[in-house]
Amino acid sequence: MAELARGLLAGFEKIHNLIAHLVDRALVLLGRNGAERMFARELATRIPLPLEDQVRVAARGLQVAGIWLCLSEGIDLLDCACMRSVLMDEGSEFLDQLVSDAVGDWQYLPAGPPQSSAR
Repeated sequence: MAELARGLLAGFEKIHNLIAHLVDRALVLLGRNGAERMFARELATRIPLPLEDQVRVAARGLQVAGIWLCLSEGIDLLDCACMRSVLMDEGSEFLDQLVSDAVGDWQYLPAGPPQSSAR
């Protein structure tokens, strides 16, 4: 799960970098100066891409699910790839917020599988 989440997050970073590079090359061809090019590159890396937010949410969900699996299987969190990935990429404050949000989202889920009503 950690690798899949990292891949999803890195994919958009690569796309943003490619767009920034293409914008920079176009501005070179148009004879623009360094300040204009630097601003345009930075802007190109920040413009949201279609589905980017949804993919980020899915990737973070995979990471939280991976952390939950580590906990449920008794795996030391220092050995949990999802935990390490979030800590290395985002830091402990982000991890705290991510887990807090997940707990809030999951608190209303049913406790177990639906019960069948046998008559």
